[in-house]
Amino acid sequence: MKKLIIGIVIGASLTASTTILANTIKEYRLVEATYPIEVNTLEYNNAGLPVLNYEGNTYVPLQAISENLNTTVRWNQEKFAVEIRDVYENQAFRIHEITGSNGNYTITGEARVWEASFVYAVSDGHDYLLEDFTTASNGAPSWGNFTIDLAIPQDRLPVNGTLTLEIWEASAKDGSPLHLLNIPLESFR
Repeated sequence: MKKLIIGIVIGASLTASTTILANTIKEYRLVEATYPIEVNTLEYNNAGLPVLNYEGNTYVPLQAISENLNTTVRWNQEKFAVEIRDVYENQAFRIHEITGSNGNYTITGEARVWEASFVYAVSDGHDYLLEDFTTASNGAPSWGNFTIDLAIPQDRLPVNGTLTLEIWEASAKDGSPLHLLNIPLESFR
């Protein structure tokens, strides 16, 4: 009798936990997409990471596709979320992170510029709202780290438009812009 009662209790607990677990799992029927996927004129083709279709919606592997979209995909453990970000870089600048809003922004990155100095300006699409220069931690040919903190007064923010950070190296020969990189900061509507 004692063994029977223990068996019933164990059976009941297993049934209850299986029911609870089953309620948290959802199943989806996906089929491999038979149509081509083009990303910036390049056809995506990876049998190990196929493109799938679910009820007429296409699902693609983020990391594999992001490489052709000039974006990065990373896991943010702090937020417990996937983040997809544009990549802003050229042969002289690499932007790692842009944070902030409403006129206050912090931009971190790397620069590979002569004597480590470069110019930056913020435009509203018509006028420069500010222009200054900064210095990276190293000069070319090494990459040097930099941080730019921007504070644009509220009354200078566009009512309708996009704030854009422009960074460039000034030519030692004539001061003309070299390696210009445009980075959207925020759109206002």
